Amino acid sequence: MDLFEAVKNRRSVRNFTDQPVSEDDLNKILEAANDAPSARNKQPWRFIVIKNKQVSENIAVEINKKLDHIYEKAQQETNQNIIEKVNHYRTPFTFFKRAPITVAVIMTKYEGTGLSKLVGVDSSVYRSDLQSVSAAIQNFLLAAHALSYGSCWMTGPLIAHPEISNILNLKNDEQLVALLPLGKYALTPKKKPRKTFEQVTSYID
Repeated sequence: MDLFEAVKNRRSVRNFTDQPVSEDDLNKILEAANDAPSARNKQPWRFIVIKNKQVSENIAVEINKKLDHIYEKAQQETNQNIIEKVNHYRTPFTFFKRAPITVAVIMTKYEGTGLSKLVGVDSSVYRSDLQSVSAAIQNFLLAAHALSYGSCWMTGPLIAHPEISNILNLKNDEQLVALLPLGKYALTPKKKPRKTFEQVTSYID
């Protein structure tokens, strides 16, 4: 598939068939993610491929526990807005468990060159480690689409970040950044309206 076609037609997929992801395709997708650029070539990522359905279910349970806690607190405070949000986001935060595979994207945190703080600039604002991992995620999504798989960049599950990190046995210097479900499309998502590049571009001549 042409790169520009992949960029133009990629969609966030939330419904999957039971068809397995081939090992060869999975390796190609992970290799594409691993080829992403990174600040100082630190490559601060690793990927945990979750094939075990019980592990995915355990992660979903922890997410729902967090939502239950928020729901109960919102009921006590009669906060209808939060109650509606919790009811709305239960499925969007846990649909990964229906995919044949879920890939957890893990970042090793680092501080960069350390030069920013010498001029009073807080480097945590632009997080070069997080930007690097984000590039790897985008490569993953494009490679998946090019091989006729669907995926979705999920950060909603991070509401249960500590519990998921414990399930995945993350190290102290590691941070869960996203979950990426992967599988064949069950439904082809419709294209959503987007701004044109002219609307978001300015020039300094």
